[in-house]
Amino acid sequence: PETGAARRDLGLDEQAPLLAVLPGSRAGEVERLGTLFLEAARWIQDKRPDVQLVIPCVNRDRERQVRDLVEALEVKLPVTIVRGRSREVMAASDAVLLASGTATLEAMLLKKPMVVGYRLSNVSYAILSRLVKVPHVALPNLLAREPLVPELLQDDATPEALGAAVLERLENETERQRLLDAFTELHQTLRQDADEKAAEAITRLLEEAASHG
Repeated sequence: PETGAARRDLGLDEQAPLLAVLPGSRAGEVERLGTLFLEAARWIQDKRPDVQLVIPCVNRDRERQVRDLVEALEVKLPVTIVRGRSREVMAASDAVLLASGTATLEAMLLKKPMVVGYRLSNVSYAILSRLVKVPHVALPNLLAREPLVPELLQDDATPEALGAAVLERLENETERQRLLDAFTELHQTLRQDADEKAAEAITRLLEEAASHG
């Protein structure tokens, strides 16, 4: 992605490092993760005051909800809130702090270092832990079958832990290059002969339907 162009389109500083913060698109997600992510962002800014924070909100209601959360913080946090345009915000970023979900795949395709955080109610988490047996929750990790990006879940998702993980991905150039290479390889794997594979799958279905018809 053209990071500079995305920043210009959004009216953001082209020189300062930029962290995109995406606490989710649903009210419940923003309620559970919004303050946590904002406190993580404040932890980062305490260490790196030059980092600019941008939060894209899917609609007016989420924008209002996020603004209320920002205003409720004990310490003022300078943050730019954008309605919609989450892809552009991620394209403009140097790193992304986000909820587990499809946005992690988009961030991966944009080749952006990311940290994934998520919290559920204790009851929901206990139930899902018994029902779902997968080694990872973030889509890049599931695709790679290894922990490419940090996943901080439940009690592990603290402002300090999230902030430290983000800072590592903002400052460690070796790690950034490793992720870029890994994300590029995954992207190529996803793209490889997708049209031919889709056509073959449809042909097989048609042939099976004909043989039973």
